[in-house]
Amino acid sequence: MDALARFQQLAAWLADTDVALLELRGPQTLVRLVRDGATGDVVQQDAQDEVRPGTTIVPASTVGIVRHRHPLRDGLLAPVGTRVEGGQPLALLQIGQMLVAVPAPRDGVVARLIASDGDAVGYGDPLIELQD
Repeated sequence: MDALARFQQLAAWLADTDVALLELRGPQTLVRLVRDGATGDVVQQDAQDEVRPGTTIVPASTVGIVRHRHPLRDGLLAPVGTRVEGGQPLALLQIGQMLVAVPAPRDGVVARLIASDGDAVGYGDPLIELQD
């Protein structure tokens, strides 16, 4: 079975369930299938977030509002082009009054801020792209 046939089979299976989101990740791939709430159709989402070699997409660890700046400090936590170390905070997720740090999973360079400051995100949504 070729890749297109597999993709169509996954979409058909998803359409017959009450699952709203199916995300499949591989070493260099990210496929996200989402059921449209109005029509029930299954669509591919976030194709632009395909993972390239040497790239890591940092996901949201929880739901919240993305904050690229700490409210008590000036400047971005991790601007594009910044070299970061594993564990260093890249962004914050605001949940009510609480701020949860989004740490870098590894050393790298911030290549892109996928989610904008103030965006509402869900668990697993892509936030930041790191490159070697």
